[in-house]
Amino acid sequence: PYIVFVGQLSYSTTSDQLFGHFHGTLGSEVIKEDTVKIRLLTDSKTKKSRGMAFVELDSPETMYECLKMHLTHLDGRRINVERSAGGGATAKKARISTYRESQSNYISETMDSILSSFIKNGEIVPEELDEGVIGLCKRHSATVVEAALKEYVEEKKERKIKKETLGEKEEEEFRNPSAFLTHMIGRIAEEGINNSSKGRSSRDKNDDG
Repeated sequence: PYIVFVGQLSYSTTSDQLFGHFHGTLGSEVIKEDTVKIRLLTDSKTKKSRGMAFVELDSPETMYECLKMHLTHLDGRRINVERSAGGGATAKKARISTYRESQSNYISETMDSILSSFIKNGEIVPEELDEGVIGLCKRHSATVVEAALKEYVEEKKERKIKKETLGEKEEEEFRNPSAFLTHMIGRIAEEGINNSSKGRSSRDKNDDG
């Protein structure tokens, strides 16, 4: 089996809630009850959660998808999701270090790929975002960043239309795109992708239509 370690969980978070968090973000095609097994670590005496869990998966593809949940928010906590390493203490420490470096590179490459796709599609102009917000992107989950970028692009389009049709002045906050995207990333990370205020309003519009 392929195993990821989940840390920094709230002590009140259950295995069902953790499954729901992964399932709700990554989708039913990736996270299925028959292929994902969650073992919440508990105190041997009190039986209460220790704020950690192991998630057992059936394929390396699913494991790497789950690594995208690293630094997402659940029950008010920003959780850690890392590839698990077994074996003796020394070997385990070495493997963890290697896995973390590999995961860091994976996250960095994923973010570069996401940003490149937006630039390639003409939705974001090169140099539009500064190094600060790009670095911030690499400290958040890919799912959060992608959702924030989509919202950012949509907002940019809406404001451009308003400016052209209504002659409205450019709002002060959007003169600094990086600061605006920073705010979006923070909000979506806190609220959750499916619960963000912008996401709800968009879905409401679609429902009304």
